Amino acid sequence: MANDCIPFFEPGQHPTGKATAAITGKRFLQVSGNRTGGPLLGTNTENLYQVAQAGAAGTAGANREVIGVAAYDVPNGGTVKIIRGGIVPVTAAASLSAGARVSTDATGQVIAYTATAGNVQVGILMADVTSGNDAEVALTGF
Repeated sequence: MANDCIPFFEPGQHPTGKATAAITGKRFLQVSGNRTGGPLLGTNTENLYQVAQAGAAGTAGANREVIGVAAYDVPNGGTVKIIRGGIVPVTAAASLSAGARVSTDATGQVIAYTATAGNVQVGILMADVTSGNDAEVALTGF
């Protein structure tokens, strides 16, 4: 292995994140800090990506974009599966129609995407949804 490119995760695999704040399941996530350890950092400690709920419009400062959806609730310091592909349930912060392009609100819930500076599209809504219910989101954009 002179200079082989060996993927960290293949499509269909779900990386594990370490929560830097409490996380509610079925909400979008963003990277919130450097990886906690592992061979690339020269340590044999846990090798987890630090994550927090995503902020408004797919970002929350420092250009940290959405990386996936939390599979379940976890407390600060807990570990969470990061879902990065497919059609998944995400809590809706507004009523939306099937086919809508979506982004995130300040708590990682799905809202309508608007094409303004800084906003990031994170998926396409597959079915109508009302506020507070599970939206069927085909993940895109990350």
